[in-house]
Amino acid sequence: MNRVLVVFSLLILAMGAAQAAPVFVDFSPLGIYSYGITVPNHYTIDGVDFTYDNFLSPDDSAQIDQWGVFGTTYGSLILNFQMPVSMVIFDFTMIGVGGNVNDAAFVMFKNNGSDVADASASASYAPYDPGNPLLGGDAYGTLTYSGNQVNQALIFFSTDAPYFSLDTLTYEPVTCAAPEPSSFAALALALLGVPALRFTRRRR
Repeated sequence: MNRVLVVFSLLILAMGAAQAAPVFVDFSPLGIYSYGITVPNHYTIDGVDFTYDNFLSPDDSAQIDQWGVFGTTYGSLILNFQMPVSMVIFDFTMIGVGGNVNDAAFVMFKNNGSDVADASASASYAPYDPGNPLLGGDAYGTLTYSGNQVNQALIFFSTDAPYFSLDTLTYEPVTCAAPEPSSFAALALALLGVPALRFTRRRR
């Protein structure tokens, strides 16, 4: 019985060691001066490298400052994580819209160039002037991903709005590669099998 408890304790510790504490990206140290992140420019902060692909359009660009990332919606915002992550959450704003925006943000998550998962989120409308919604307003949304490890996120914002901002970003690093379930099973069987092998040898 003691050996069984040891085996399961080791398995729990091994699984727990694979995750690290969530990281909240703090944009505030950037100050009021913005940094262009349109390709080939980029900016790295708190373990995330930000860049923006405008697909060779001179009319589209993005920048980063103490409030987060701001840019046009016709390109793609790319987040390159400096270590694998298993969870990503960010708040975003669709600027200058006239109502709710369905599929406001669409994200392709990749790991070493291979597709891992897709996710999308809608945005809820808030008028600039509640008394006169015809003036327009912004729409706010949150996108959450949790699953297999990834190290890159390609974010596409709906062109229903001319501009976007990414206001907050939190991610959870994977500090070491978690063993496959089959590896856990092999370890458990090996540890549990040692007493049985000794007992068999003694009977002989």
